[in-house]
Amino acid sequence: MEGSIRKRGSKSWELTLDLGRDEKGKRDRRYFTVHGTKKQAQQRLRELLTEVDGGIVPSPERIKMREWLARWMSDCVVGYLSQATQDRYGGIIKNHLNPAVGHIELRKLSPGHVQAMQQKLLQGGMDPTGVNLVRTVLSGAMRHALGLELIVRNPVAATKAPPDPDREVQPPPVEAVIKMLGLAEEQDDWLYPAMHLLVYTGIRRGEFLALKWGAINFEKCELRIVSSLGRRSNGLNLTKPKTARGNRVITLATSTVDVMRYYKKLQEQHKVMMAGAYEDNGIMFADELGRWLNPMRLTRRVKSLGKQIGHPDAGPHNLRHFNGSVSIDAGVNLVVVSERLGHSNPTITLAIYAHALPGKQKQAADDFERVMDESQQMMNSDANSSENTDTEAA
Repeated sequence: MEGSIRKRGSKSWELTLDLGRDEKGKRDRRYFTVHGTKKQAQQRLRELLTEVDGGIVPSPERIKMREWLARWMSDCVVGYLSQATQDRYGGIIKNHLNPAVGHIELRKLSPGHVQAMQQKLLQGGMDPTGVNLVRTVLSGAMRHALGLELIVRNPVAATKAPPDPDREVQPPPVEAVIKMLGLAEEQDDWLYPAMHLLVYTGIRRGEFLALKWGAINFEKCELRIVSSLGRRSNGLNLTKPKTARGNRVITLATSTVDVMRYYKKLQEQHKVMMAGAYEDNGIMFADELGRWLNPMRLTRRVKSLGKQIGHPDAGPHNLRHFNGSVSIDAGVNLVVVSERLGHSNPTITLAIYAHALPGKQKQAADDFERVMDESQQMMNSDANSSENTDTEAA
């Protein structure tokens, strides 16, 4: 039997009693919360250990959902998931879960509470996708409690999730993207190369913003993706790409390399013009002073181009989907498209771009038939040649 203390807040402490294993062989841990000083927490832990020594197994104190969600974040999220996910989950707990169920005891949270919460969120204007994300966070916390045998069932699992309609990717048409590129070339020195790189590679906005000049090999026409830039709770930060396969090398089109060469010269001229005011950090698409570019600044500029041609939703993410859709429509192998886009596996690519594949069925059938016919003709030709040889020999 062991006991430990962990600081939870400025004046709160979590006590853990490890009672070994129960008759089923599962680890039996009991958790308690003490509000006060560390000395008071230590005193309470000694009392609990004394009770256990005397044959009394104390029951856990009433844990509020607010306390449990904070503990789940500490135990299962912080240090295990990306900073962006930590920020997102923390925001969901603060803005939605704590106001709705934070006052309820962990063991008393019911499917009715969950159903009422999601109904209120829907009535408040949150779309089904957002509500399902709230459910995901709450369900994760409850699964953790279930695994520690603090509850007997996960109340979220007993409720029905709101229908989340599939959102088919709707990238802008080729003609619209060509017009956007033309407008960008007319309007801004940095926007045209930015648009060109986004359109011709399909990289994510964060990956694009994190690029430095050392990532591009002009001779080999290659671009290496090694990091992503995003706005977190503590400002702009570099992180690893979204997936393990996000760390990748992309082959660039010759036209893209030419555009980037020209843009590099423009940036060098800008540095000279700015004199000592420019911080040369080697950032490919930096702001006027050489610092990281605000992600929303890129999004706003791209969407502004889209609005001018009647496609207001044509942001950086839509251009990524544009690249994937056009590549598949052009007959590029699905695995290659997946590698270039940095998806975790081709299954993800298939799920996103399934709409672009039906038209390929006829082509696949015709190509297969062509291979079979050519092989049959070749076999017949070989057979005829063999017969002729045998006849001549006779």
